[in-house]
Amino acid sequence: PCTLLNDRGAWYQPLAGDGPAPLPSHPESWAPAPRGNQLLPGTYLVRLQAENPNPHPITCIFLPDKLVALAELFTGESPQPLARTGWFLPLDERAMKSPQAVLPTVLPPGTNTFWLRLWVPANSPKIPSSLAVQMETLEAFTITQRRFDHAHGVYGGIMLAVVLYNLFLFFSLRERLYLLYVLYASFFGCIWLVRAGMGLTFLWPHWPLWDAQAHYFMIGLAIIFGNAFTSAFLELPMKAPRLARGLQAISVFVGLLLVGVVLGLHL
Repeated sequence: PCTLLNDRGAWYQPLAGDGPAPLPSHPESWAPAPRGNQLLPGTYLVRLQAENPNPHPITCIFLPDKLVALAELFTGESPQPLARTGWFLPLDERAMKSPQAVLPTVLPPGTNTFWLRLWVPANSPKIPSSLAVQMETLEAFTITQRRFDHAHGVYGGIMLAVVLYNLFLFFSLRERLYLLYVLYASFFGCIWLVRAGMGLTFLWPHWPLWDAQAHYFMIGLAIIFGNAFTSAFLELPMKAPRLARGLQAISVFVGLLLVGVVLGLHL
């Protein structure tokens, strides 16, 4: 029912200030959007034309690049956006309070023109790769999102069972090896749950900048504790000292990278 037509236009304004550029009265006054594998820092304006062949209005969802910092949907009749999304916003300021990049709107019958403003800040931890936009009905999106959440719920339940079982073994046997595995499995499991938006939804809805980078910390900590578990489980310090030192060097390097990121966040 929701059809996104191919008649589009895209314009670009270089980065100036700490936020997106105001909407121009004439989009042609901006430069044509540059092409490339990643979007340059700045503000982009995309004209979208969506068609509703039904005789009645339907609710549809625009889906911009999931890595965009800020995406706002306009009709051109008002300077106020119909919907806003993007990793830069806290969860309660996003459309539908969804961790996914979604822009819902009610589509009247016929062909409708919308304007999509995208903002890419400097030194962004996430850089969108294109101006491509997809569109689907609210019902279709809800079904897909429900399946997505259920799959990650099952995954999270399995990882929680693994962690609790090995934590029980640690407290029962007082064996350090089980604690190392618990730490490794916990951070490894959190990688995918954080990427799926579970952390933003349940733990830190008001910390979008942290959420945009949290999975990098989970990856780094999973590497560190995975190396420690591997070294202890295989008794590498006794059987292969050079390999043990190699894993330690990797862990130290990853730890320094994480410290550098933390210092960068506070500077």
